[in-house]
Amino acid sequence: MSEKNLWSRVKPRKSRVLFQITLLLVAIFVLSCICTFFIFSGSQDRLIDKSKDKLLDQGAQSAYSVYDYLSERLMPQIREEASKYNLVELINALLQKKVTPLQEFVNREYQEMVDKKFLGITVHMLVTVSIPGSSEPILTACNDTSLIYNDKITPFLNMAIDKGVPYFLMREGIPELKFSEEQLVIVRGVEDPQIGLKGYLISVKPIHEEIATIDQFYNAEKRRTDTFFILITLVTLLAIVIAAFFILSYLLYKNITRPIDELSAAAEEVIEGNLDVKIQVEEGEEFETLKRAFKEMVENWRNIMAQATGEAEREK
Repeated sequence: MSEKNLWSRVKPRKSRVLFQITLLLVAIFVLSCICTFFIFSGSQDRLIDKSKDKLLDQGAQSAYSVYDYLSERLMPQIREEASKYNLVELINALLQKKVTPLQEFVNREYQEMVDKKFLGITVHMLVTVSIPGSSEPILTACNDTSLIYNDKITPFLNMAIDKGVPYFLMREGIPELKFSEEQLVIVRGVEDPQIGLKGYLISVKPIHEEIATIDQFYNAEKRRTDTFFILITLVTLLAIVIAAFFILSYLLYKNITRPIDELSAAAEEVIEGNLDVKIQVEEGEEFETLKRAFKEMVENWRNIMAQATGEAEREK
């Protein structure tokens, strides 16, 4: 029987192995994409955090520079006002927690700055240190007069002074000042031997809106990037699935399905009594040994049948 007629007996069928391998490749690709996404997202978050910190640092540095200039302009006025009073009386008033006319003058200056919304600062404080008879910094002037001599804010004052930096961010707010949102704290050391002043100017600026704006921008960019990443992944996945399916289908058909189907068709011919079936064996193919063994078996059967037929004719 010719090879063409042999293949007419073969019924096309789908290989389950093909679908299993394709699904395995898809699963591996999906898992790798998920891992890649999390790695990419984590790296993106770190870059965003660094960018946010850089923007906030630039804004804080700019605010500090302007604040530093303003403080230098304000000091001569404080010095001139302080010259009207006795230094010893001022120190005694501080120790006795009494508000002096000098403090009231500074309070008014600070309140005017807040009213004019200068730099968006809501709290200006003058903290005096190294006062004889006091081991803690004393809040001597503030636009919010209720904070003057208030011991509840002493931990905040100590923390701001001990940090030793010109500005820093309080992300959880300042509980001592009843601020729950992000606050920028600006700290500037001051010292004036003429009036015996040594202390710090501390200002607090709400920065929640700036951070929210930055977060909104970066979150929008991150969503756009993530969406683009997901779309690219889906398109790539679809292309890989299609390519893998057809490539694997061809390879399985050529190397596994076709040889097995050929042997199945040949076996059916042999079962029906056709020992003249032709089995083509190609060097190096996957089922070369099996096909060669099947071919030799058929040839042996053919020889046995030929011998039996010859002996039967001779007996006649």
